[in-house]
Amino acid sequence: MLQYLRNPILRTYNDLAKYLGLEILFTNTEWLQAPSVEGQYRARHIRIFSFYVSKMTGMGKNRRMRTYPYTSVFIRCDNFYKYKLSISPGKPGRKILRKLKSLFFESGEETDERLLMDNYTLSYNDSYFADTVLDNGFRDMLLTHKSSLQGMLRLEDNLIVYTERTMLDREEKCKRIEEITDLAVNLAEIIEHFTSRHRTEV
Repeated sequence: MLQYLRNPILRTYNDLAKYLGLEILFTNTEWLQAPSVEGQYRARHIRIFSFYVSKMTGMGKNRRMRTYPYTSVFIRCDNFYKYKLSISPGKPGRKILRKLKSLFFESGEETDERLLMDNYTLSYNDSYFADTVLDNGFRDMLLTHKSSLQGMLRLEDNLIVYTERTMLDREEKCKRIEEITDLAVNLAEIIEHFTSRHRTEV
């Protein structure tokens, strides 16, 4: 058992593992400082883990190193045409969203973004793909899980990745990540259905 592991984190990951039907994994590294779960869930390979990121904040005498916890959900998805899609809390144009977009999309790549459901930003590189995904049930799913999506959900190559600045140390956070995991699997199924149909038409 990791010496720095706190009981609430272990308890929460144990509940998550039970929900997904997977075992808890322990990895002792500098950046991965919590358990993780990995394996097959709903016939799809997933991985959920928490980690810490340290960075300098403030100016002058107030400059100091701060450490923030993050949790990520990784789910494999067949994205044959390499579409890109991301959903983030907040409205277009905010500084944090511009920074996320600069990290997610390559420099000079043609992308578009629009406000989704009043308080989310949808970014994408193909409007037809984005609209089809939303119209095939994903918009309704987002409305259902509106309070759960507090981080960035994105389609990146053959992965659907959700990342949020949080540590899984309470039951309500665990429930939210459970909902996000099911939401991401649903998104993977919608994307693969679209890809399969589009490849058949071509």
